[in-house]
Amino acid sequence: MDSLIAKVPDGTYSGTAVLEDAGHGFGDFDITATVTIKGESCHIEIESPPQIPYFINSYEGNSYSGVYLGLMMFAQLPPPYNEGLYRNVTVDMGPRGTLCNAKPPAPHANCTTTPMETLTDAVRLAFEQAAPDKVSASWGHANGCNIAGWDTRHDEEYVTMVLASIISGAGATASQDGWHVRGPECCFGALTSGDIEMLEHSYPIIIHRYSMMTDSGGAGKFRGGSGACWEVEPLDQPMTLVTFGEGRRIPAMGAGGAKSTMIDPKVGRLEVTRNGQTEIITDNVIETINPGERAANKNPGGGGFGNPFERDPRKVVEDIRNGLVSIEGAKLDYGVIIADAEALTVDEAATAKARSAA
Repeated sequence: MDSLIAKVPDGTYSGTAVLEDAGHGFGDFDITATVTIKGESCHIEIESPPQIPYFINSYEGNSYSGVYLGLMMFAQLPPPYNEGLYRNVTVDMGPRGTLCNAKPPAPHANCTTTPMETLTDAVRLAFEQAAPDKVSASWGHANGCNIAGWDTRHDEEYVTMVLASIISGAGATASQDGWHVRGPECCFGALTSGDIEMLEHSYPIIIHRYSMMTDSGGAGKFRGGSGACWEVEPLDQPMTLVTFGEGRRIPAMGAGGAKSTMIDPKVGRLEVTRNGQTEIITDNVIETINPGERAANKNPGGGGFGNPFERDPRKVVEDIRNGLVSIEGAKLDYGVIIADAEALTVDEAATAKARSAA
């Protein structure tokens, strides 16, 4: 770590990430990380708004995890990981009573995802200013649901946090595409979702779909990983479904000049289908889902890395063939024009013109 930090030019670098409004009237929040590099030492200062009466406040210990994750997304050092990595890193979480340095009795049940992931992004963005070619893009944020109801098979209540519903996409790096359907940024891939059969055995539900999603990965020279869709229906009794998290308006941030044009498929949302009509919900809500109705929780993909118009058109065609990118997404996000939708041949002249114009 000493050697790595010594290679970063001395200076002060800043990054700000936006924590989306959770849908309860508090609005968006900015979290800012300011990184100062001097020789082999690194100092990180966090600026966040005052704590709020909602369960996304983060106490200092949890916030350190978010800061260190942002640092390690930049460092990308090989194992082992231990306390020695942080000896030359000092952190100032800001005054107590703030969102990232809460004081009792601030509610904090969801702090390990929100605001930790936004805090991680702020630190990652600051390091991107210092070394733009080294950091990776942001991973998809947690955008999940819990379910509860009455299980007539056992004559008892059930309740569970659906880990499968927060499986997101990994961010791309300067050398490879992001991994598909991983744990969200707060888990950095270290999350297993459980077998579909075991969930259906344990709870009175039918899972209609658990899959990757077209166009959910952020566009870039290296594409972000696909998020996941988890669609459920209760068997014979109404089911309460509670959503939590964010990432439903702002997609996972890319790096190295990455930018997506097609935004809607890249953000999280809940889609509830009743009587043949589908409602798209982007706030944190409590919904009653009846038998015959379905709720599909769709998670954001990871951010891309680099200019998407520099992506090899052959890779874009391969993504279309694998259902990761649509023909429309290829055009809007990558400037790749498909001449024949069945053969998936590229109109090279039109592609060159579209990319040149952009």
